[in-house]
Amino acid sequence: MKLFRKKHPTVVHTCNTCGKSFALRFQLKKHQITHQEKSVFCEECGKAFTTRGNLIVHMKGVHQGLRRYPCEICNVSCLEKSGLKVHMMTHTGEKPFSCVVCQKRFARKFDCRKHQQKVHEFFGEPQKHGNAQANIHT
Repeated sequence: MKLFRKKHPTVVHTCNTCGKSFALRFQLKKHQITHQEKSVFCEECGKAFTTRGNLIVHMKGVHQGLRRYPCEICNVSCLEKSGLKVHMMTHTGEKPFSCVVCQKRFARKFDCRKHQQKVHEFFGEPQKHGNAQANIHT
């Protein structure tokens, strides 16, 4: 992947629906599924999903209680390691993403992107900061 980016630094695949950009075409195709109609339903609670894979993650986390990554600070447990990493930001105050329009900081890229679209009608990518700890109070 690093070699690909060195040889093709400007190759970008952009979603026509929301404007989100991806380095690889397969990432765009996977993302575009999120814009499809939700046609897979949980038999236990009725929640709708775009893919069977998302339903399986829901079933494991919500209905089967398979949360293997416990927080060492509080009693929260996460289904995936990445979820625990994001959760830990609530304890550290880390906010590595900022709005490119108003510089408001966010722990999650998704929340920053949603803010940019809703508040500023901006559909570009949020800015990521390497040293997010430096501005945790903003």
